[in-house]
Amino acid sequence: MENNTLKNCNACKELIDKQASKCKHCGTSQNFFSKLNSFSLILSLVATFLSLIAISAPVITNFFLDKKPELKGVMLEGAADTIKFSLFNVGKAPTSIKGVHLSYYLDDDSHMTHVLEGKDIDKIVEPGKVYYFIAKTQDGSHLPLQTYPGGKSAYDELLPGVCTLKVIHHDFDDEELDIRIDYKCLAAPVPNTYEPNSRQ
Repeated sequence: MENNTLKNCNACKELIDKQASKCKHCGTSQNFFSKLNSFSLILSLVATFLSLIAISAPVITNFFLDKKPELKGVMLEGAADTIKFSLFNVGKAPTSIKGVHLSYYLDDDSHMTHVLEGKDIDKIVEPGKVYYFIAKTQDGSHLPLQTYPGGKSAYDELLPGVCTLKVIHHDFDDEELDIRIDYKCLAAPVPNTYEPNSRQ
């Protein structure tokens, strides 16, 4: 048998008769439809692979996008020139505290904002941890008293307002974020001689 009468099997590559419809070595069909079936199988595998990528892409994306800080805060005490508050990072990434502001409206509707400072203000808040902060005004001015449900103070005649504590923080992509903690307060100046004792 001359070489021009032979061909390689589509599957095992052994030499077989050029007119053979099936390989005598491995039994694989040599016709066009066999090649087509092999090509279809490859296309099916590629399509399956692309489908898996499409399905898993949102999961992978969310995994990385969800790695952001998320702060929750509680106002603990506000008296004289000092406030105490706590922060809890319920997110999946640390964040760095950059500043704390306290704002409120007075009885004449004028808006007041104080920039607060403290030794622990510039702190990295790790996920899953609670941090406690003590902050004071930069100029030593007095802050509104925090009121408590059912509580009494020497300044009951002052109408209680709402104070907003704004905590500014940056994630590790240097994106500026903030959390606002609203609490009931006596939004009016307090004499310097006042001794904090707003709860009974």
